[in-house]
Amino acid sequence: MFYVFTCIFVAFILPYLKIKSMRQSWIIIILLIVGNSILAGTRSFDLPDTEVYRTVYDNSISIIESGPVNSLKDILFNREYNSIELGFIFLMYLSKISNLSFRMFLALISILTSFMFIKGIELIIRSESCDIACYNKNVPKMLILSWVYFIMFDGILYTSIVLRSGLSLAAGIMFLGMMRNCETNKILAIVFLLFSVLVHSTGITWILIYFLWSVFPRIVNKRIFIVTWIFLLIGYFFNMAKYTIMILIEIVKWLLVTININAFGSYFTELEFIVQKREYLIIFLVGLVCIICYKDKRIIRRCALLVLLGFSIFTFAYPIGAISREADYFISFFVPMAAVTIMTKRKWKQYIINLLMLSFMIPQFFMIWGNV
Repeated sequence: MFYVFTCIFVAFILPYLKIKSMRQSWIIIILLIVGNSILAGTRSFDLPDTEVYRTVYDNSISIIESGPVNSLKDILFNREYNSIELGFIFLMYLSKISNLSFRMFLALISILTSFMFIKGIELIIRSESCDIACYNKNVPKMLILSWVYFIMFDGILYTSIVLRSGLSLAAGIMFLGMMRNCETNKILAIVFLLFSVLVHSTGITWILIYFLWSVFPRIVNKRIFIVTWIFLLIGYFFNMAKYTIMILIEIVKWLLVTININAFGSYFTELEFIVQKREYLIIFLVGLVCIICYKDKRIIRRCALLVLLGFSIFTFAYPIGAISREADYFISFFVPMAAVTIMTKRKWKQYIINLLMLSFMIPQFFMIWGNV
């Protein structure tokens, strides 16, 4: 909690700080990233998945050196070793042969995830600089706010608990940022996409995100966002997924059979149609922040479209765990959306948004310490 309050304190005092260069901005961000990595490395073994990761880590050398790989499907959709992708196990292997402890591995993964995420956000903001009037003056502060808001929303979860999804999310952000930025190597961008897929198979979603970002830059305005947000919020509250999920399941099953993948059959059995407070709070809080921050800019409209798609996944498909987890990939785009616009708002609006961001610790608490 001390780290959380440190981050939110930075957000509150940021308007009064004179940060004029990216170097100053990155110094602050690196300090915050290191602090977060220490927390990740000292996480309790009682937290979800920790014992599973430690067991696989201890056996990673034998898994990589003796594990047969007959096809690409074995790499991307592995169901052995607690369903941990072989790409992520290979990272464990590299750490293990370097004689690093399991806790050191956790800290390094946290640093890698954090750096890729915030660097990717920087590239995205730079690629849209022509659409941001105050870019040159405020981008260093935008970057700091992006880190703080990421931590408030789900950054602790994705840098410390769900390690594979966090790495996939961060690598996907890097892929998008490098593809959109005219100064970066596009081959290296593809490498980040492959890395995202190899450490978590849901990373394939970033191809869709890149397509939507590139093809539909101005499809969502503020009015459309508000109306759609209200509809999805009500739809989730009244459990609309009960009436839509079977159609979606049949489509997903058909796709999996078509490409000869049998890895996710367990996700389609014993579905629980119980509305989760965590997801409902996210739809409500994220939508509220987006409305307060909304400006008619291309980068904002692009982010808004992805956020609405994330809400839609929650509303229409939340009982399928493998699908609903991908919603966070889309919804995370409210982070740059808020960070880019807040610097041009009046200070009282900045305070309101910062307080709302602090409230995101409630759904994040649910996700880390148990759903309710």
